[in-house]
Amino acid sequence: GGSLFDDQSGSLSLDQTHMGIVIQAVMEMEASVEAGAERYERSKERQPHRNGCRARHWDTPVGTIQLQIPTLRGGSYFPSSLEPGGG
Repeated sequence: GGSLFDDQSGSLSLDQTHMGIVIQAVMEMEASVEAGAERYERSKERQPHRNGCRARHWDTPVGTIQLQIPTLRGGSYFPSSLEPGGG
């Protein structure tokens, strides 16, 4: 059902929806660190500015996940989990 844990082994078992939610949250945190401020936050330390998102399909063992990768104006960001050997 809706459990994140495998009923038989008790280990974490992410389905396509849950994996997408987790990866999206990680990308938002990474982009905020890179920008020096949270999304919609004003900060003097902020260097690059958030500039929307770009769509990307990510093929995983649980299926293809549609991601919205944050983009930065005046900087660059690529999710660590999507880099070769990352995650």
